[in-house]
Amino acid sequence: MKVFNIFKSKYTTAVLSGKQKNLDVSSSLTEASDGSDRPHGKPSKQKKRHSSKRSSSKSNNKVDNNKIKEHDQKEGRTANEKVIDALLAGWNGTPTIEENLSHFASPDVVIKFEDMPSITARIMAVEMDKCYKSFPNLHFHYESVKEVRPGHVLVEDLQVSGTHTGEPFAFAHFPAIPTSNKHLVNDHERLWFTVNKEGKIVLQEAIALGSVTGIAGFYMQLGGKMDMPPPPPTQTRKQSGGLRKIKQSKRWRSVLVAAWLALLSS
Repeated sequence: MKVFNIFKSKYTTAVLSGKQKNLDVSSSLTEASDGSDRPHGKPSKQKKRHSSKRSSSKSNNKVDNNKIKEHDQKEGRTANEKVIDALLAGWNGTPTIEENLSHFASPDVVIKFEDMPSITARIMAVEMDKCYKSFPNLHFHYESVKEVRPGHVLVEDLQVSGTHTGEPFAFAHFPAIPTSNKHLVNDHERLWFTVNKEGKIVLQEAIALGSVTGIAGFYMQLGGKMDMPPPPPTQTRKQSGGLRKIKQSKRWRSVLVAAWLALLSS
């Protein structure tokens, strides 16, 4: 779920610019389920920064649970890391919309993206609910959860997978895609969370490390085409004509999704 100017706080600028030398985002060894020690912070093939433009609807990713796995609930976790641990555990447990929102300070908390308009936590929870109904085994794999600065938690190398065995899948205002039984794996991404003193999330930012990420990534992998404008509210002919001009811009898809989100929020 992404207006178009991406918010870059002093804690996220280093990551977005690729300069991480002042951020301690390395992960320590954690004990695997079989009792052996495996490195959590081992770089993956997707580590290199890619264009976040959605130029491709294909993902060659395969989830390797030896490299990308759930973070251990080990001792010594900070309070804010535990907040995000609980959120991710909930995402992997098919939460209701209300359960999803319970981790946020309010339903109006902003969720920011690189190549999509920003949305609210409520809209994200509603869209995720659709995903759970279409992908019953939807799962969030990630390498580490670390509080790199007080109140700022980084989820490293998050990757989403799921099999389309549930309901037809619809994204935003675009047409629903019939159940396909396809197993999908998105590209990697990072998630930044800002947590307040009450232990509630007040900001979430997604940083794409590939071109096929988020709910839109699933929709595109299923063959969905995001080339339809949202149904206009009571518009005049002159206002409707503006959509044709918008379509000529490089980021017209994002503009169309922004229009849909505005309708949903109204």
